[in-house]
Amino acid sequence: MKADRRLRIALVVLAAVWLTPVSQARAAQAEENGGHSPIVIVGTVLTNIVYFPSKLIYAAVGGVVGALAYPLTAGDSDVSTAIWDASCRGTYVVTPDMMEGKERIRFSGP
Repeated sequence: MKADRRLRIALVVLAAVWLTPVSQARAAQAEENGGHSPIVIVGTVLTNIVYFPSKLIYAAVGGVVGALAYPLTAGDSDVSTAIWDASCRGTYVVTPDMMEGKERIRFSGP
């Protein structure tokens, strides 16, 4: 019975000694990355590979449609401005805070 208890105590002490440097290394790594885990950073980069070109295309098409809307509406600048605001404003680059839900991603403008 004593040997079993000693083994448990030894395992707890060993785990505490082993995990302390690991958690310190993880904390240091997160501090270097602005407090974000490596998974979030990789996910952010992969998301931006698709998101950024999509947003650029959306903004470019919106810019052209807004420019065409001005003469088609007999010079009503409110229509073209609404189109430009919706397509050209918003988020162009996704950040790690957005991936973690701390900030909002706005593909379309306000």
